[in-house]
Amino acid sequence: MNLQTKEILNKALVLEEKERAWLAHYLIDSLEEIKDGNAEEEWLRLANKRLNEIEDGKVKPVEWKEIRNKITKH
Repeated sequence: MNLQTKEILNKALVLEEKERAWLAHYLIDSLEEIKDGNAEEEWLRLANKRLNEIEDGKVKPVEWKEIRNKITKH
């Protein structure tokens, strides 16, 4: 990582959470040169399915911190 990249990273890390999320989203999006035409529709379908499962009480939401802890223990 060059000095300019490190400086940009250090500045980005002190941004508020929403700003870092927005920046991360657009950086990742810029890497996806070829987009799957159906990907957005599939993600939306899956998100709606998961929301319905939560609203119907079929599944219980879990915080990311808890999931990350379980993953890192394995």
